[in-house]
Amino acid sequence: MNRSTLIIALLLTLCTPLAAQADTMPELVEKGRANIGFNTAFNFTKTTNQLANDDTATNSTLFLLATPNFGYFLLDSVELTLQTGLLLRPLQRPDGTRNNEMAGLLDVGANLHLPVSEVLAIIPGVGIGAYRGRSARPVTVTDGMGKVTTIDETTRTFGLDAYGQLYIGYVAGMRTKLYAGLTLHYLYGTERTSESGSGLSVSTLNTSIGTGLSYTF
Repeated sequence: MNRSTLIIALLLTLCTPLAAQADTMPELVEKGRANIGFNTAFNFTKTTNQLANDDTATNSTLFLLATPNFGYFLLDSVELTLQTGLLLRPLQRPDGTRNNEMAGLLDVGANLHLPVSEVLAIIPGVGIGAYRGRSARPVTVTDGMGKVTTIDETTRTFGLDAYGQLYIGYVAGMRTKLYAGLTLHYLYGTERTSESGSGLSVSTLNTSIGTGLSYTF
């Protein structure tokens, strides 16, 4: 037996038990299964926020969402999910500048996994949750000498997030699935300063391509 034949035989020996252990899509969505994973959504989107002068600004801004998640199959193909992550979006200001909002996000949802082959599934899903974070906005102050200065005032942001998604799932390896598809997030909330009880409304409607992966156990 030459060296090439020996290497091929060794690879086949190693891969055969791995292939035998690989789960199919129907097996990975059985009742009682659980998984951990990570999803992202990234796009330019429209955000509308109320300005301090009572006007509103609508603009196209960067939207970034990164969410580790946990899923549990309550029934065959019916998955309950919990995801927490990071939200980033710029907010428009009256002087034409923008300040980034950074917020933590927590959502609960449900996905329906519809296997169409041993390795593929169509996955619609919906969910709702909340976000809370911080941003800043410029304000003009006058000192005792009459000098006018513009400073960044810290603001607190919070609100609700409702989402829907339509993914295609693919079994990429042993208990590992990849996802890609469309996601839609609608966020509605308020931006407040630490010194004032009044708040400015903020809303974002985002449709983007979402991707993710998960490991099932």
